[in-house]
Amino acid sequence: MTDSQSEYLLIEESGKNEVVVRLLDLPNRPTTPDQITMTELVDQMERVVIDLSKVRNAGTKWIRLFGRMTVRGKKAGKVVAILGAKDTVKGTADELGLLDKLVFVEKQSEVRKL
Repeated sequence: MTDSQSEYLLIEESGKNEVVVRLLDLPNRPTTPDQITMTELVDQMERVVIDLSKVRNAGTKWIRLFGRMTVRGKKAGKVVAILGAKDTVKGTADELGLLDKLVFVEKQSEVRKL
């Protein structure tokens, strides 16, 4: 874990130009260092997988961060996908008007097909 990573943010390289960000028990909002770390991953990698399979709910600030990451990735021809999101997370994204803008997958192997 690097200095900029929190105890709830685990970053694992999962293949060539792909990284998985595993999030655990999210606080209400992402810290500035976490936002910077996650945004830099979009710049550095071809595919960023945000694994929310262990998260029951994500606050609006997290969902907005995922939205910004997705837009940044699309502009650069990259993929940002959310893995294993619960219905509560998708509901929050829908309330924010971001449901159709975010990419949700059930299996990590689906990301390589995007």
